[in-house]
Amino acid sequence: MKTKNQQFKGSPVAVAYYDRSVEFFRNHDVTTVGYNFIPDDLLEAWVAPDPHQLLSDMADGKAEPDSILPFAVFSNAYGYHDQIYAAILKDDSYSTPYEKIIEDFFLFQEALHYIVELQKRNYFFIPLPILHFNALPEMLPLLREAVQRLGVL
Repeated sequence: MKTKNQQFKGSPVAVAYYDRSVEFFRNHDVTTVGYNFIPDDLLEAWVAPDPHQLLSDMADGKAEPDSILPFAVFSNAYGYHDQIYAAILKDDSYSTPYEKIIEDFFLFQEALHYIVELQKRNYFFIPLPILHFNALPEMLPLLREAVQRLGVL
C-alpha cells in the first residue's frame, strides 16, 4: 500500500485530526516512533469504538464519514510503513497484501485501545512503536499482561 494524496471527507474536526496525523507520519519513522511521541488527542481519535462493525459498515456503504477516521488514518500510516519496508528491501513494488492490512488493523486497534486506557489512568508503559505493524504480534502480549495486572479493563 503506497501513500497517495488522499482527501479525507468528514467534519472539520475529523479532517483536522486526519491532516495532523498525516503530517505526523510524514515527519516520523512510523516503524520506530514510540506511542509516547504521538499526541494523546491523536491516539484517542484513532480509536474505533468497534473495529469489526466499522469495517462491516464501510463494506456495506453505511459508515458515516467521521466514523471512518480510524481506518483512514491507519491506511495512511500503513502506506508510510510500506515505503520504509520497500526502501529496506530495495524493492519499490513492495506492498503489504490487503488481507494482512485488515488483520493488522484489528491488532492495531487492540493495542491502541490498551494504550489509551493506560494513559487515561496515568499508567505509563514501555514506549512501544505502535505504528510498526509487523511488530504488533510481539507487542500485544506485553500490553495484555500489563492491562490485566493493573486491572485496567
